[in-house]
Amino acid sequence: MKNKSFDCVEMKRKGAEGVYQKVASLSIEQQLEYWRKGSASLRQQIPSESIKKAVATG
Repeated sequence: MKNKSFDCVEMKRKGAEGVYQKVASLSIEQQLEYWRKGSASLRQQIPSESIKKAVATG
């Protein structure tokens, strides 16, 4: 097996663990607010034309 300088799966798992730790103690309402804020933040970072194209192509 080859030594990797970057492991995408490991990065994904660490990210998922971090999110889990942030939301694990939150109520359902608080979790929904966490995801709403994150989605709103992401939408502000992406040009609106890119979003429209992504939604249109599904």
